[in-house]
Amino acid sequence: MLHPLTHGAEAVAIALRLERSSAYDAAYVVLAQSPDAELWTLDGPLARNAGGLGLPVRLVTADRA
Repeated sequence: MLHPLTHGAEAVAIALRLERSSAYDAAYVVLAQSPDAELWTLDGPLARNAGGLGLPVRLVTADRA
């Protein structure tokens, strides 16, 4: 499903709060907030930083057999 990013300025602001050099990950955080959802990621630093800011991001760990 395609969701246009209509809150570009908000994505940049979140990227700055997350201390990221790109708004790429922050755009997904913004998109997750719009339908009141949660972003699941394998990116540990993103999950920790976002969680510390109260953003809806959950760390998913790979299941190892």
